[in-house]
Amino acid sequence: MSHSGLESLRERDAVTLFVIGTFFSVLAVLVGVGSFWAEKLDVTVAVNVGASTVLLVIGLVMVITSRLLRRRRVSQRQSQETPP
Repeated sequence: MSHSGLESLRERDAVTLFVIGTFFSVLAVLVGVGSFWAEKLDVTVAVNVGASTVLLVIGLVMVITSRLLRRRRVSQRQSQETPP
């Protein structure tokens, strides 16, 4: 596979991670807010808050990973363009 093909795959992966991570983060906020309208059983609220926390952590890790992949790609491109 060519170098430019590999870069396009990395960019696609970074965008995919960002989109899915954002979706999980938004879903986590909705689950967290929805837990206040759930039945007021302690177990139900605990499960909803736990699920919301897990979704938020997964989403944020995916968004941060996406940002790091993009930043690494930009720095590699700049180092290749800079003459020695």
